[in-house]
Amino acid sequence: DTARAQIYGDKFGTKVYPTLIVFNPEGEEVTRLNAGMELSAYDTVLETSLDSMRPTADLVHAALEDPDLLTDAELQQLASYSWYDNDKALPAGTSPELFNSLSKTAADRNAKASARFYLQYLVMLAAAEDEPGAADPAPLEAILADQELLFATWDYLTSNPDRIIAAVEGNGTENVSLRSALVDAVLKNRHDENLSTTQQINAWNTYFALQAGEEGDLPAEIIADIRADGVAAEEKTSGSHERQSVIDAVYSTWLDAGLVDEARALLKAEIGTSKTPYYFMSSLAWLEEQQGNMDVAVDWRRKAYENSTGPATRIRWWARYAQAVVRMVPENPTAIDTAAMAIFTETDLLGQIFAGANFRNLQNTTNALQDWDQEFNAGQSKLGAYHAAIKSLCGEQALGSSAYTSCTSLLP
Repeated sequence: DTARAQIYGDKFGTKVYPTLIVFNPEGEEVTRLNAGMELSAYDTVLETSLDSMRPTADLVHAALEDPDLLTDAELQQLASYSWYDNDKALPAGTSPELFNSLSKTAADRNAKASARFYLQYLVMLAAAEDEPGAADPAPLEAILADQELLFATWDYLTSNPDRIIAAVEGNGTENVSLRSALVDAVLKNRHDENLSTTQQINAWNTYFALQAGEEGDLPAEIIADIRADGVAAEEKTSGSHERQSVIDAVYSTWLDAGLVDEARALLKAEIGTSKTPYYFMSSLAWLEEQQGNMDVAVDWRRKAYENSTGPATRIRWWARYAQAVVRMVPENPTAIDTAAMAIFTETDLLGQIFAGANFRNLQNTTNALQDWDQEFNAGQSKLGAYHAAIKSLCGEQALGSSAYTSCTSLLP
């Protein structure tokens, strides 16, 4: 929401926040870290990066040449890099085998780095377009048997368990014992003080990805544990920034467990006390949409937009509101027009609307509106006012500028 934030976000390719990026004096990216990493690793990685100041992209090229020539500090830098948030450090077409090689190189020098490299290898292998055979399960089994390695790779194990297992299983039969071992290791250690409260709750992601049956089939003891974990997390978390992350994790987990009433009550209670209630209003809207309560969901989307603050946030929440109306009540052109036109009354936002994620939100909303118009109003468009407002915006942009080009691309 700060000045030029969307421009910088596009420039550096950030997808999630918070993301910490370290630059050297030449302005080159050295490394980036996200919030999912083991808490104790941050200081080590930052010190290593500040000592080296060698860009991660350079280290990747060195690793492709000969990973054995990388120093211990450089291996640590690569192992801790947030590959999910930015894969631009990898040359196009980089094989997953790079990370398998790095894992072997680090095996006798840095066990935690080796473990992270191997799981990155598995994640990339599962996402590859070809269909490789099953990867060696032994390194994964070693990670699950070692608590230090488990915590060092917690972000992988709780955010990508399905890909990790898929890579190990290959095209073969389901490895039930390994799935159970992964779920058991994560759940057994989920209350450890080395983990943040959000990381503890996210342990249930692994269970739902690998072991949960159909909705409504969860064992009573599992539901009781999920409920108890959520209550404990909510009660012990007070800081506004941490609390937002924790409440979101608890709500999502409760919803996955079928605890719909508890999740709804949690969000409503938070709205009354939070400094950023629009986040929880948006979550409530999604919940109600999933439950088939479309009018209620639309109303929460509207409230979320109206209560949001900050230019980029308001544009984002407007886009969610407008797209939700199109999706949920397509038979109501008046409601759609009201939602679509709302952004054009906020003249202070329009000067930033062609930058970064702001424009992507505008573009996605325009596409949704035009698709709706073609399907429901063929030959008699209901978007005259919307297109006129876009055309007026285009007239305010300098000819030949990127903003002008972006704006005119939205016109029919």
